[in-house]
Amino acid sequence: MPTVPYTGVPEISPQGGNTPYGHIDTPGAAFGTTIAQEASKAGDMLAKHAIQFQQIQLETMSREAELHAMTEAASARAQFHNLQGADAQKGLEDYYKGLQDIREKWRGTLPPIAGKMFDSTFTRYMGYEINSGATHAAQQNKVWRTQTADAGITLAQNEAAANSGDDIAFKHSVDDISDRINVKARELGWDDTKKTLEFGKDRSGAWERRLEDMAKTNPSRARRLFEDNKQDILGDTQQKIDAHIRAQEHSVGSRVISDAVNQGWGAHMQPQDIARARGVEPALIETLKETQRAHPEWDIRIAPQGGVRNIEEQREIVARGASKTMDSNHLTGRAMDVVFYQNGRMDDALTQKMQGQLRQAMQASAEKTGAVLGKPISWDPDHYELPRDYDTSKFKYAPRENETAKVARAQAEAERQRPDDPIYADVTRQRTMADHYHQERMAKDVERQRQGTIDDWIYSDKPPRSVDELHNASPEVQQAWADLSSKDRAKAMKEIATIAKGATRMDESGYRRLDELRGQAVTDPQGFLDQKIWDEDRLNMQAKMSLRQLQRSTEKKAEDVHLRSALTDLKDLMDEQEITPKNPEQHNQFVGALQRTLEDFQNQNKRPPKYDEVIAMGTRLMRDNARHFMGYQVPLTADTPLFQQEMPEADIEKVRQHYKDQGMSVPSDAEINREYVRQRYQELYGPKAKKEPSGGGSP
Repeated sequence: MPTVPYTGVPEISPQGGNTPYGHIDTPGAAFGTTIAQEASKAGDMLAKHAIQFQQIQLETMSREAELHAMTEAASARAQFHNLQGADAQKGLEDYYKGLQDIREKWRGTLPPIAGKMFDSTFTRYMGYEINSGATHAAQQNKVWRTQTADAGITLAQNEAAANSGDDIAFKHSVDDISDRINVKARELGWDDTKKTLEFGKDRSGAWERRLEDMAKTNPSRARRLFEDNKQDILGDTQQKIDAHIRAQEHSVGSRVISDAVNQGWGAHMQPQDIARARGVEPALIETLKETQRAHPEWDIRIAPQGGVRNIEEQREIVARGASKTMDSNHLTGRAMDVVFYQNGRMDDALTQKMQGQLRQAMQASAEKTGAVLGKPISWDPDHYELPRDYDTSKFKYAPRENETAKVARAQAEAERQRPDDPIYADVTRQRTMADHYHQERMAKDVERQRQGTIDDWIYSDKPPRSVDELHNASPEVQQAWADLSSKDRAKAMKEIATIAKGATRMDESGYRRLDELRGQAVTDPQGFLDQKIWDEDRLNMQAKMSLRQLQRSTEKKAEDVHLRSALTDLKDLMDEQEITPKNPEQHNQFVGALQRTLEDFQNQNKRPPKYDEVIAMGTRLMRDNARHFMGYQVPLTADTPLFQQEMPEADIEKVRQHYKDQGMSVPSDAEINREYVRQRYQELYGPKAKKEPSGGGSP
């Protein structure tokens, strides 16, 4: 094969001798070592940066998770710390679990390394929150136990008021307060001095509640308990209780005296004494009342179980030897036992000593009332009864004690009870007069209504020709006839007989009397309405019928003119107080109260009121602030204008019972309340009311 002559390296023949050392320094860079080194460094740097970047990324993820977790934890914390009292203690475990759930939730979203970072921070946060939550729960538990103790103390004080007459119940209330104070002392770290002070304060509060409630119905006992237990009542509370009891002594005491006197009883009679008379025959009751009035120096009352008894009571009395018969007149209300009292307690020795004098006095009273007393029973000298053959339906004694006599008896009793308290006597006098007027007014209204019912029957288009036609009359007429006095019934029967004879002619005196009565209907409407038409012997049937029609129309119109004028005068004031037809119930109540006030003014002054007097009436009826009355502040019902006030239910029941006891038609609650407002106005502002001190408010 052909070849190309070529010599790539010069040929050198070997030389003899040593070959000299030859060395050429060539840097590694010439061979790329620097590049390799730099490349290695760059790789290390890149790895380091990669690790740093990864660390930053993990930290960022952890922090974002922490932010979300702490936001949710903060919401849970706020909800938990809003829990109060026992709810915080109950919610603590759920709060812990909620924090753990938040931790696990957000840690689960992270890689392991980020998760560890998250845990290292969030667990410290959780530890703080757990301690904070435990502290809050403990504090709230203490608050709850303290509040529970406070509530228990308040409840015990309320129980003291609710059972004010029960000494044992009150002791239990005080013991309960002591137990609650011990709980508070443990929770709040009180020392013995602090515990004693707090117990004294709350015990004093229990006495305050008890005595204030008791004073409403039994101020005398409240006073005794107050004086005997002052050492358990704080000084400022003592003053408050003393003032409250004194006010109730005036209010309750005067009411008790007034009630007794206005019912004809001795002024010393208490409500429980009067209650014992319920069901006893009026012949006996009126005889006892007459004896009490004749001998005000005696404190005589019906004995406990001395009125009407049931068969079980009689059996028990026989069993203990106090009676020898089961056939007692006490079972039918035809007997009563009368005894002497002294210092508010039944006195057997005094009763025995005074038996003869009492028997004589009761016999004298029976002769006056027309009652017949049975013979004394040797083994029961306190016993007074009616003979079995005595017809009680024939007993008609109905004394009418005048106002002066009633007030004198009431004031004497008030002065006897509280000789060093002139205000008490003044309050009692005013109360007795007011109640007397109230009683008279209501009786007059009932009598007028009864009279009008009979008049409408007699002077109708088809008048009765005899009393026998009564059975065909309405139930209202029949009841009114039954309620008539024997005197008025005789007059009505005479009038019916006159009508049956036919029309009669009137002489000149009759016509003059007719004109006189017609004129009175205009000039004195109330006086005209009080006229009994059947007493007008000079008038014939036609004239009497016309007068009865005029009375009916006068009843509706007599007050209308003055009322419309008064409402016009009061319009601005009524608008200011929002007493307008837009509030019909309130408006009608006010108009009705104003109408009755105008009627009373007309009766007392025999003329219609002037403009300034009308304004004064309206202002007083709308007033709801305290009044200066009889020398001290007397609040009306709180925030209730006078025209909207109502009589206490207990007093309404007394009024009902009084009418029942007197055999009269019982007025409705609404009628009683209307009369109560009328009487309250008269008590405060009527002609017999004590004048206000100067500057005592609006007119």
